[in-house]
Amino acid sequence: MDAEEKMYEEEFMANLETPEQVRQKMAERLNELKQKREEERVDEVNRRLEQRFKDSKYFLKQLVC
Repeated sequence: MDAEEKMYEEEFMANLETPEQVRQKMAERLNELKQKREEERVDEVNRRLEQRFKDSKYFLKQLVC
C-alpha cells in the first residue's frame, strides 16, 4: 500500500498549480472579462444610437406632416 500512496502523492503534487500559474490564469480570466464587458458596452452604445436615430426620424416625420 505504501507504493500506491506514494504514487498518488506524486500524482497529486504534479497536478498542483504554482502561484505563477494561478496568477497567469487569473490574468487571462481578467482579460476575458474585460473583453466581454467592452463588447457588451459597444453593443449597448450601438443599440442606443440606433434608437436615437429612429426617434429622430420619427420626430422629423412628425414635423413635416
